[in-house]
Amino acid sequence: MVNTNIGINLTLKDMFSSPLRELNSKSKVAFGNMEVGVKKVGLSFKSFFTDIKNGSLSMANGIASSSKSIDESLMRVTARSSVLKKEIKDIEKEFSNLERQKLNLEQEFKSGKISAEQYKNSLKEIAEKQHMLSNKKLYFSSELKSATTQAHNLNSELNRTSNIISNTKSFFGNNSGKMLGVGASSVGVSGLVGKRTMIDFMEAETANARLENTLMNKSGKIEKYHKPILDKAKQLGADLTGTTADFINMAAIMRGNNVSSKTILNGGLESTAKMAILTRMNYEEAAVRGSKIKSTMNLSDKDYIHLTNDLQKMTYMGADPSQLSYAYTKIGANALSAG
Repeated sequence: MVNTNIGINLTLKDMFSSPLRELNSKSKVAFGNMEVGVKKVGLSFKSFFTDIKNGSLSMANGIASSSKSIDESLMRVTARSSVLKKEIKDIEKEFSNLERQKLNLEQEFKSGKISAEQYKNSLKEIAEKQHMLSNKKLYFSSELKSATTQAHNLNSELNRTSNIISNTKSFFGNNSGKMLGVGASSVGVSGLVGKRTMIDFMEAETANARLENTLMNKSGKIEKYHKPILDKAKQLGADLTGTTADFINMAAIMRGNNVSSKTILNGGLESTAKMAILTRMNYEEAAVRGSKIKSTMNLSDKDYIHLTNDLQKMTYMGADPSQLSYAYTKIGANALSAG
């Protein structure tokens, strides 16, 4: 009995003895390590999903930026399509007018108001105009078809990127919208790009169609200088006061007044534009007068640029811009009357 009691007492006592306390401590360490391990795994998963989120949002940000670029391209193509449709409509209207002229000529010939020779020559002239109009219509119709295809492709791409952005925002919550820097109506023609930009595109495309008309030969082919002239106009639009459309229109006027495309590219457009700024003359008027001065006085590209540069130097030396404008206008007026 004594031994048993002693044994039991020893056992209860030894529950708190040093060896057992050590075992208990080790078990706590083991469980503690498991707890730390679980926490670390949790943190790893949290970090993992955070990386996924940040990566997805970063990708979506890139897509949002791309969407803006696509949207601008879509607006540009939309503006191009609108202008091309108007050009085709104007061509058809002009063609119909020529048809009416043919009927009037026939009546005048039958009534004896014009001779057979006059009738023949007039019909030939009308036929040449109609042939050129037909070639123009073919060119602009082909361009319209191309623009329509581009618009369809851009719309599809815009819808695809819009869905990616929308899905990313839905998955990661509303805060991702702020991180993406886009709103609910961030895509589409009325979203990313403002009304002012659309107007700029329309003006530029209208000017471009005007330029194309002046660069088109009788067979409906556009001169190879078309793109370089557009690039030059864009550069001037960035460097000088005015828009790209202003300088495309200037180039169209100069080309329409028999200034060669090479002259336009070899400094003629830029020097005339700077002259317009210094003399406070509007760009189109400066283009007309500059063209007439060059052609009537038979100036080489180099001499014409020297003339405009000399007038600019006079401004820097203190000459009154209004007096230079008067001088430039008088020279141009004499050239216009001579032309």
